[in-house]
Amino acid sequence: MFWTNIKRKKKEDQLLEDPSYLAAVLIGEAKGPLRREIAGIWRHLDWSQPSVAFYGETNAGKSTLIEALRLLFGSHGERPGEAIGDGRSDYTRDTASHPCSSDDARFNLLDVPGIEGNEAKVATEIESALHRAHIVFYVTVDARPPQSSGGDEGRTGTLEKIKRQLKPQARVWAVYNKKINNPGQIRKPIVNEGEAQSLANGENSLDGKMREVLGDHYQGHVVLSALPGFLALADDLPPDSRFAPQREKFLNRVSAEEMLAFSGVAEFGALLKREVPTQDQIAQANIRKLHPPIAKAVNHLKQEAEKQFGRPAAELRKQLKKLSPELGLIADDASKAVSRLTDEVTNSCIKNMRKKMLEEIDKGLSDDAALKKKIEDILAEEQTEITKTIKIKVRSAAENAHNSCKEALRLVEKYLRDVNAFNSEVFSLSFSHAVEVNTSSGIDWVGVTTVAVSATMLTGGVAAIIIGGFGLLLGAIRSIWKFFDSDFHKNQQKQALNKNLDAIKPKLRENVKQTLQKVEADLRKHILGVMVPLQSVEKNFEAAANSVRVAAGDLNSLAENPTRLCHYAESAS
Repeated sequence: MFWTNIKRKKKEDQLLEDPSYLAAVLIGEAKGPLRREIAGIWRHLDWSQPSVAFYGETNAGKSTLIEALRLLFGSHGERPGEAIGDGRSDYTRDTASHPCSSDDARFNLLDVPGIEGNEAKVATEIESALHRAHIVFYVTVDARPPQSSGGDEGRTGTLEKIKRQLKPQARVWAVYNKKINNPGQIRKPIVNEGEAQSLANGENSLDGKMREVLGDHYQGHVVLSALPGFLALADDLPPDSRFAPQREKFLNRVSAEEMLAFSGVAEFGALLKREVPTQDQIAQANIRKLHPPIAKAVNHLKQEAEKQFGRPAAELRKQLKKLSPELGLIADDASKAVSRLTDEVTNSCIKNMRKKMLEEIDKGLSDDAALKKKIEDILAEEQTEITKTIKIKVRSAAENAHNSCKEALRLVEKYLRDVNAFNSEVFSLSFSHAVEVNTSSGIDWVGVTTVAVSATMLTGGVAAIIIGGFGLLLGAIRSIWKFFDSDFHKNQQKQALNKNLDAIKPKLRENVKQTLQKVEADLRKHILGVMVPLQSVEKNFEAAANSVRVAAGDLNSLAENPTRLCHYAESAS
């Protein structure tokens, strides 16, 4: 998703290969939605009176329990029971808020729409109610733990909904609302042994599963039966109330006092009053609701920092440690190949000049001007030939080194692919570009060394050292022209030639050696330079990872500072 968004926003290759730009986009993509989500939560928070949310599936008895509590606290409406649903899914689509007071405690009871209905219709209401709530009671008619989706991708289980929707809450209780429709059940225990086991025994019990998804914020379960409690307290039911016949049916068998005692509603009311949060607890509960989206953004940033930048950089760093000595060996081999050319080129040059000059002597060219011209032609030919020879030999050494470098890079690429570093498309693109710089320009790379040879062999300054060597040879030949002019025998001319060629050979060798040393240094520089683009990739991606990590750390710091967090949320709203 991240890479898709990047490609949609920017098409320029240089930006797509710039991890610092991509890191900034990643941070922005996390902070923008976070700010909007924080603002949405902030707008729904209630800082004045405590709000108690009754949350659960339709027909779990949430409305019945709330009506019983309103009667218990003397805060009921003119027609008790009118707000109780008829069991239809989505009967309650809007959160109903019922102000209550008992002694000095004032609070709101929130009747939240059922979570198993058409969530598209009630999701916003559920979310808004839970943002307002400071404590939550999950009401269920099943003693067994909430069911998960079981891996069914097309369905969201109740357990997943609880985890997603109730995780931000400071305190959550489960309320097992035992369904009682027969007054004969009043004098029996409210739960049997099997239900008691399902409620609290082991990690697969209701308590176990709720604690698994909510952690320390889960406070435990309460057992009650809301309907008998409501019927016991509903003294002023209108004659036309649908609950009037049911109340009469119960009272014909048991007293109102027995029903209330059996129901556990009074004890639950006492628990609720004890747990109504203070203003400090309200503030803490509200601030806690801002934490989950921050934690989600932090986790996203940390994961993306490692996936897109950190892990690829770390894996590349490992390979660079291995690549460096390998390139050193390749450079050493190339240096040896070049340095071996010194004697080869020198001996070849002297041999060729000796052969050609001796051939001219054998022809009996005794004319001074003719012999001078012939010797100069030979020197010119050899000067061109030695340059050509060095170019060919150096090119061969450079191409061998270049191929070795390509193979070393191929092994690096294979390793990175094997460890899934290229799962980061950003890194894959940057690495490919760095390798392309090193490999696709192979001809130019070889050309740099051969151009250096040409410059050294043919131009002034340092390049003149070889020409200087030939100059010595020409001076030596000129020194024996008087012998040619004196019509010496050919064998005497050959002796003089050999003597002078032997004399200039060391100087010629030194000049060739110096030339090749410069070529060797240039070649080594290019071989070891293969590291540079890859080092740049590693450095830039590690820097990008660090920038995203810092952003994640800043958000963590924001969550840990309530005052700063409130200012941030208020400014975002």
